[in-house]
Amino acid sequence: MQGMAYGTFEAGGNEMPLADGGAARLSGPAALFLFLVASLIFPEVARAQVSYVARFGLQKRAFLLGEPIFCQFTIQNTGTRTLVFSYRTPTRVLNPELETEPRFSVTDETGGGVSDPAPRPCGGARGSTVYGSVTLPPGQEHSERWLLNQWARFVRPGRYRVRAERRLPLSAAKSAPSESSQPPLAYALAINELSFEVTPATEQDLQAVFQPYVKVLEDRAARNPAEAVLVVTTLPQPFLLEKLVAMATAPARESRWDRQQALEGLARLGTRAAWEAILRIALPMSSGAMSCALWDRSTTRGQTKSSSRGCIRLRSTTA
Repeated sequence: MQGMAYGTFEAGGNEMPLADGGAARLSGPAALFLFLVASLIFPEVARAQVSYVARFGLQKRAFLLGEPIFCQFTIQNTGTRTLVFSYRTPTRVLNPELETEPRFSVTDETGGGVSDPAPRPCGGARGSTVYGSVTLPPGQEHSERWLLNQWARFVRPGRYRVRAERRLPLSAAKSAPSESSQPPLAYALAINELSFEVTPATEQDLQAVFQPYVKVLEDRAARNPAEAVLVVTTLPQPFLLEKLVAMATAPARESRWDRQQALEGLARLGTRAAWEAILRIALPMSSGAMSCALWDRSTTRGQTKSSSRGCIRLRSTTA
């Protein structure tokens, strides 16, 4: 008889097994209650064949205002069976009901919610999302970096808190075609609350932060520029104007990014020079590929924000 799948919950720095669970921070009484319930319902949990540790974490506790803030999801296979789960490039989609999607809720030091910068597209760019699956043998670990700035707009220094959640279906490695339709063995649950600080930054500070991403974009041999594209188009800075224009006017054969992403980055930048560049690039030509998006005209300095909906039509660019 197959053992129950179980994960690890973190409570007050200690770990305890919980049926079909994941990493989460719980108070002492709540952790004790869940442990007792699990012990009564699943007395054989210790003999489980499927177990894991899943958690979210931050690589540091202080970030510059305007700096990309990545929340890293990690899952480790601590059991005896090889696990398989779906994977795609870590970038936000606008369908929160998708089963594998992480959820992030950010609050400031007063407990108030931080505004969500998500667009509401009537179409949208294709982007450079890659879909597939991950095979995780026993003892191995898998990590993904999710850009928290896609869920929260940080416009001022201060202390912040993020609640990160994910419920990831885990399947067994297929040994026969007949197993392909079987339900998941378990759901890896991760729930973490993380605190961090955002500090003031100068343009020189941010140039140093963004330089590695720009370097990746300029290196045609770079294996995977998706993260760099996501960063510069989600958090555009005035000193990135020329780079964004170059990305938006790249030849049609450029496959490392979708030119629409760069146009949306220029719209998020929202400066006069950025809008002038958009007008030069996005002409109302019937032969172009059209995508409609909601962009922000706000800056990272916290000025009054407004939104404008418009359709961007790409001018055909020859190779």
